[in-house]
Amino acid sequence: MLARELWVVKDRQIILEAVLARHGLDLAAEIAAFQPEGAIADRLAAERAALLERLITTLAEG
Repeated sequence: MLARELWVVKDRQIILEAVLARHGLDLAAEIAAFQPEGAIADRLAAERAALLERLITTLAEG
């Protein structure tokens, strides 16, 4: 489950960067250097916590 979810995210990231580049927006370096703040940082923290909770639950269920 986790590997599948990770692949979907990776796949979409690669596609998104390719589509942006096709439109003249080569943002890969900017994305890599991005430092989230405010609402984005909060959203990332919440998503990270939810992912860890799902992972721990899955491992505990064995």
